[in-house]
Amino acid sequence: EESTSSLPEVASWRATLRQEVLKLFGDSLERTSALSQAGLAYYQADCLTKALDCFVAAGDVTMTFGVAQHLGLTLPQLRALAQRVASVLVTQGNAEAAAAVTCSRCGDPEAAVTILVHARRWKAAVEMAMECHRDDLVTTEVRPRLLADAAERITEAEQTVEQIRGIAERLKAISARRATWAQAGITGAAAGPPDEDHSVSEVSRLSSLKTGTKSDAFNRSVATRSTTSSAKTTSSKKERKSLKLREGSQFEELNLKRQALALVPAPAVLSGEVRHMLELLVFFRELALARAVQSSFCGLL
Repeated sequence: EESTSSLPEVASWRATLRQEVLKLFGDSLERTSALSQAGLAYYQADCLTKALDCFVAAGDVTMTFGVAQHLGLTLPQLRALAQRVASVLVTQGNAEAAAAVTCSRCGDPEAAVTILVHARRWKAAVEMAMECHRDDLVTTEVRPRLLADAAERITEAEQTVEQIRGIAERLKAISARRATWAQAGITGAAAGPPDEDHSVSEVSRLSSLKTGTKSDAFNRSVATRSTTSSAKTTSSKKERKSLKLREGSQFEELNLKRQALALVPAPAVLSGEVRHMLELLVFFRELALARAVQSSFCGLL
């Protein structure tokens, strides 16, 4: 009878222990930024508030509003929660999901279209306005921002082209310098290496000749000065060495080529964002602006 009466106590103790273990597991997952998994652990541990915060931070819309339903949040609280989730989704770069949450949960199609416009999701912004039966947003929100962004894109593309041309000129100068060095080395031993190497070798030769003529006092003073300024000397030597390696070297050439490639827009931008921009410019009958955008981006390629 005593063992039978203790069974409920054992079950309660196990349930409490399970909750504590799940809380610790959720804390560990949250510290490692595994927010969705941490939210599930907190949810199973019946820590609904902490689970809700984790799901919001993870941008998990389904689990967020599922937990909110269990908490019994009011309509104003649900709208505020939807705004939090939308801001997280925008930060994560998921503008479409943020706009969907804003439109469906907050009932604010204008804010949803604004989110898509700021993210340059032009086609999605028009579709959102049409689905919400707010054709006026296409004229008041999408079109003005589209025209302004197209003008900015043209300016940015022209500046990028100028930067790439500057890099190309620098690469030509490096190639010419290398050709000069190679020609100087091919002409024979009389020509010798470049002037920079001549100066280095001459300084080294003179310093080795003067070593035997130095007095002991002078050597001690040099040693004292070197110990007091060793850090500065080491850093200056590293700087001179790095500058010498970069100047006209293959590493400088490789770095310039990487810079030029980084300036070229990614294929996803050209095939997605810019293509949709051109389609809408044609839709709004802004043909001259569409041609200008197209030619500016063609100049980058």
